[in-house]
Amino acid sequence: MKRFNRLLAWLLIAVLAAGGVFFASPESAKAEDKEAVGKVTVFIENTTFSKEDGAAWTGSSSAEVEIYADDTMTAVLKRAAAELDKELVINGGYLSEVSGLKSGDAGSFSGFLGIINDWGPDVGFDYVTVKTAGNPGGYIKDGDVLKLMFSVDGGSDVGVGYDSRAILSSLSSARGSLDKKFDSETKEYTLTFPKGTEKAVVNAKAANGYYQVRMYVNDYAPSGKEYDQAKDTFYSSGDMIPFKNGDVLYVGVADQSWPGSATWYQDGEGQWQMAVPESIVYTVNIAVSDEAANVPELDEIYEKSGKALLEATEPAYGSDLAVFTLARAGLIDKTAAGKYYDSVKALVKEKGAKLSEKASTENSKVILALTALGYDPRDVEGVNLLEPLADMEYVDTGLYSGPVYALLALDSAEYEIPETKSGKQADRDALVNAVLKYQNEDGGFTWGAGGDSDIDTTAMIIPALAPYAEKNEKAKKAVDAALEFLKKVQNEDGSYASCGTVNPETASTVAIALSSLKRDPQADPEFSRNGVGLIENICLFYVGDGQFEHSKDGGANAYASYQSYQALVAYYLGKDGESFFKVKAAGEEKEEQGEQKEQEEQKEEESTTPEKDNTSPETGDSTAPVILAMLALASLGGAVLLQRKEEQ
Repeated sequence: MKRFNRLLAWLLIAVLAAGGVFFASPESAKAEDKEAVGKVTVFIENTTFSKEDGAAWTGSSSAEVEIYADDTMTAVLKRAAAELDKELVINGGYLSEVSGLKSGDAGSFSGFLGIINDWGPDVGFDYVTVKTAGNPGGYIKDGDVLKLMFSVDGGSDVGVGYDSRAILSSLSSARGSLDKKFDSETKEYTLTFPKGTEKAVVNAKAANGYYQVRMYVNDYAPSGKEYDQAKDTFYSSGDMIPFKNGDVLYVGVADQSWPGSATWYQDGEGQWQMAVPESIVYTVNIAVSDEAANVPELDEIYEKSGKALLEATEPAYGSDLAVFTLARAGLIDKTAAGKYYDSVKALVKEKGAKLSEKASTENSKVILALTALGYDPRDVEGVNLLEPLADMEYVDTGLYSGPVYALLALDSAEYEIPETKSGKQADRDALVNAVLKYQNEDGGFTWGAGGDSDIDTTAMIIPALAPYAEKNEKAKKAVDAALEFLKKVQNEDGSYASCGTVNPETASTVAIALSSLKRDPQADPEFSRNGVGLIENICLFYVGDGQFEHSKDGGANAYASYQSYQALVAYYLGKDGESFFKVKAAGEEKEEQGEQKEQEEQKEEESTTPEKDNTSPETGDSTAPVILAMLALASLGGAVLLQRKEEQ
């Protein structure tokens, strides 16, 4: 058994040393008198091993560094480490430590892995070079994302799996449509693009992160005894690929002439063996249609998606953000508004001012909904729902969502913060500072202290800071840095991805963020790519009948539909000079208090009348359980958290 454990540990070291723990290099981390050929973003992170379990540090930091023609990945990582004040310790030919966090600290299978976009090289990083005209077989290119990640179990916990089959797990393009749903075992497809398309981003991901994926237009000849890597011109997943109608895109996985074409697995007796898979090639026929993109008029999408969300939403507590969104779009009638208000009154009678003992976001979201409906959240059955938000200890509990939603709720009508009856008194400066502590060095925000910078979280935080960016220097710097982060992580075709999947939800959070800054998310030149704006990118996922899909050819998805509609509401409000989260200015709510009382009196009168108002839209008879469950989940940590954050 001891011999087996030693063998297993040796095998792990071999995998780590090859696949992400790099060999020492004589190159200096600093480049002197060289001309840069591009920039890459480097992350150094540990999100798998906690301090409670013994980690020297946790979290993620990143730096954008220049790359040079003669760089290796070793040199690039060293340059980034110097920028981030991280110390890389190399012993016995492989990386053994980063600033006190050592390989083996979390068990025999733990150590640092290196990732280039989606691929974990299984060669020493001195052999991973920069792709240039003189070295087309290089791996690192301008715009890439490199990650040095601590893994507890040898890779699967950071997205590098051990599937021994050389297959793709996904194949898609946001601008094009496959002729059939992607299946790993189906090897030929037709990918159709709208009229005029001359280039597009194609995403292809291997089921095993150690296997390389390379794409070739028309000529696929990367292997054989005469293979010369320096002459191998290929495209990687996420690259902008030029093509014309009738071209053929060959997508290869784990060709034996490439690095990254073997993996380890346990046989039936528990012994570790090396697997050398049979390489696979997928054939993708490129078709450019004679017709323009089949996207309905934006007004039609806006109208139909609003109607679909209205039909799927029960106007009651638990659907607060959907109710808020529909109210901002002007789709909630008096009957539905009264029904929602009744549900809140019933809850307040049961719970009092604090709607949840742990989640201040419950109060914040109800305040947003009530304000949008014209009700006063400071007087619900004599209870002031703003009072719990005056307690910083209740609001700021270790997740960004508490202070962010508190600011959005308080600023929705410029409410004054009451005096707290217990805990630490909150004020707007304290809430802003509480938000700022979740910002990482790369400008992105994390959903919890010490976590990775996240696109959705970063975009969701901007609307909360937007009102302060003009008068608070720290808030302005934070917003500017966040925008730079969002530009940096945007795909070349203008789309956004989360968990490796291009989706409309992430683009929607960015669109709402831009709208909160009075910037047009469709026309903003800093966020448009190749003439395609964010709103158009979102609408590429529209599948008809008011529904959006989460991923290309994935079918209608309730959450994608809900969040895409939010972005459209923010966009249309912005065109009218309004902000999605700013319902009214201070003083305006006083004018509506009389209207609120009149509505309640009218509702009481109508309750004694048997006739039904058939001119009002139905809102409560076709509840979609998936919407209610989805929004209930979202209420725990914020409306824009996607699957990756739920998994974390």
